[in-house]
Amino acid sequence: MQSRLDEAPGARLAPPFSATAPSYGSFLANASKQLAASLDYEVTLASAVRVAIPTFADWCAVDILDDDGIVRRLAVAHVDQAKESLGLALAQSRPPTPTASSGVMQVLRSGRPAVLPQLSSDSSPGSTNDAEDLQALRTLGLSSAIIVHMMARDRILGALTFAGVEPRRPYELTDLTLAVELAERCALALDHAHLYRQAQDALERRDAFLATVSHDLKNPLALIAGQAQLLRRVADREDVLNATRVNQGLGRIETSIARMNGMIDELLDIALLEAGRPLELQRRPMDLVGLTRRKVSEYELTTHRHLFRVAAETELVGEWDAARLERVLDNLLGNAIKYTPDGGVITVIVIRDDDETGRWAVLSVRDPGVGIPAVDVQRIFERFQRAGNVGQIRGSGVGLATARQIMEQHGGNISAESVEGGGSTFTIRLPAGSCS
Repeated sequence: MQSRLDEAPGARLAPPFSATAPSYGSFLANASKQLAASLDYEVTLASAVRVAIPTFADWCAVDILDDDGIVRRLAVAHVDQAKESLGLALAQSRPPTPTASSGVMQVLRSGRPAVLPQLSSDSSPGSTNDAEDLQALRTLGLSSAIIVHMMARDRILGALTFAGVEPRRPYELTDLTLAVELAERCALALDHAHLYRQAQDALERRDAFLATVSHDLKNPLALIAGQAQLLRRVADREDVLNATRVNQGLGRIETSIARMNGMIDELLDIALLEAGRPLELQRRPMDLVGLTRRKVSEYELTTHRHLFRVAAETELVGEWDAARLERVLDNLLGNAIKYTPDGGVITVIVIRDDDETGRWAVLSVRDPGVGIPAVDVQRIFERFQRAGNVGQIRGSGVGLATARQIMEQHGGNISAESVEGGGSTFTIRLPAGSCS
């Protein structure tokens, strides 16, 4: 027995459909309730392919369009649950052809739904137009389908496919109203789940960042406290104060305070970048070679397992933001030590390079450490991203991202060359103008 949908004259739930089946409105209300039951993305995907079964479809699939333009089938449901894994396996082993003239890809390109009253190999959802597709359809028992694109916030998220198994009557244009309504609700639920996942990821990155910064700030504080106690004991001695020891202790305290100030300034810069605001550079004449040698001397005092070698011009003066370049050096030198846990030689080179694009100041830091997997070399310059092989080595994933922003606002760049297990070389290039 067929039942017309109360609130949408002309649209019908596909038979077989019992006399006790829900009305159009109550069916959609129940679907919305199921889709809103969770903000977990995987759970929402599962709900999206379940809400129409068996009332409106015998088989349903969700294809998601990712940021790279690749379509992936992430969830399927079949009235015969034994066939669900088969349907998903077939889709994953035979992804949609980007140039397909029908099916999911055609719907995503056009932004218009498609009604397929009779499925064949050249009209199947995600068709690759060969006999194997037709055999797959027969295995799943699919006879007709409707494919509707899902859109949220003016962006196409993917497609929702409803398909029937005989003896359900073939889908008709009159069934589009309900299909579109369901697709809109699924798109909204998936978008909310995606935004929730992004928010959770951002919170996790923030917590990891704060934990790392707290840890990094405690190190110079501990050094300051230790040096202060030592100086107090020296001062309390009855004999003449050891001026050399006092001066060395004061020097370590000053260095620690400078490191903490640098960390605080980096936090302020990160806040600016997160707000989408550029950094305000304080350009003044400065010697990059002198800055580099001073920073290397400071880091030599922090390790006994590493040896620094510096090869540099006598002087390389340009108009740059000294405080921010110092922070870039802190990041590069600190990382060279941190990611070479077994120790070794760290080589620092500062040269002038003149080419057809102009005059450049070039600084590179090379270490023999753990290296970076090839797939991560570019990603590590994004905020809160780290290489996949760092293991238990602590890090916030913001230093290189901030360094890249500093370099780009100077009109320069930063790059990395690395072999996993074979060390890394980080290079910065600064426009030097008429530097001496």
